[in-house]
Amino acid sequence: MIQLFKLRSILHTPFATHTEWSPWDDWSSCSETCGPEAYRTRSKHCQDTLAGNAEVDPSHCHKLYGTDEKIREIEDCGLDLCPSMYWPRVV
Repeated sequence: MIQLFKLRSILHTPFATHTEWSPWDDWSSCSETCGPEAYRTRSKHCQDTLAGNAEVDPSHCHKLYGTDEKIREIEDCGLDLCPSMYWPRVV
């Protein structure tokens, strides 16, 4: 009886057996061309494998895999200071 309940539960859960996290997207371009504030991002998405990996609401993957999954990363670009940061501006 317990196994039948589990099967019914799985069958009535939308996207239960055919959603997964996509691989990470490529890193974006840096937000600035120079300076210590520049950063870049990458994301991954919840996808429906039966619909050609179409993107679906992340809640479907969170229900299946838990909410600890990181879906966005941000990292420093490590760029040099901008030239205007070296010299005082002349007015």
